[in-house]
Order: sequence, then structure tokens, then C-alpha cells
Amino acid sequence: MDEISVKELAVKTREALRASGAAEYSLWRQYDQNLLPVVRWFRKRGHEMFSEEVAYLYLNELKKRFDCGEIKRNYYLFMRRGAARRECWRYLAATRRK
Repeated sequence: MDEISVKELAVKTREALRASGAAEYSLWRQYDQNLLPVVRWFRKRGHEMFSEEVAYLYLNELKKRFDCGEIKRNYYLFMRRGAARRECWRYLAATRRK
């Protein structure tokens, strides 16, 4: 897979959602509320480029926060969906050729 920044993948995911006919509210909800926290998490830990291994670390950290009661179940599942978009992200990264 070509290297691509996690921010660029999030933007491309938003573009793919828009192209599929998603409403503006859905775009806001899925991008701003769901994908951008993943981007911030990557950057906070010094990772600008997307990596499935780092995405799994994010998922593990979410699970630990949920297990210890730091975050509620609904928030945990919502944020997990953002990271789970890695399937879409992987597709976008694989099809992004120069």
C-alpha cells in the first residue's frame, strides 16, 4: 500500500461518502464527529501516515477506556466505527496511485 497521511485518508473517506449521496448531516456526523478524532489520535502520538498497526492500537486503547468505565458504550461503539472505516481507508489508499 502506498503511504498516505491519515488526514488525507479521512478527507478521501468524506469525499467517498459525499459521492455515495450522503446528506450534509451524515457527512458532519461521520467525518467531524467520527473520523477527525482518529486523525487527532494518530497525530498526538506522532503518526502522520496511516498504518493499520497504529489503527489497531487506537482500537485497543478505546477498548481499555471502555472496560475501565472511562467512556460509555455508545461512545465506544461510535468511535470504533471511525477506526473501522480503515477498510474504506485501505481501499482508498490502494487505489491512490500517482
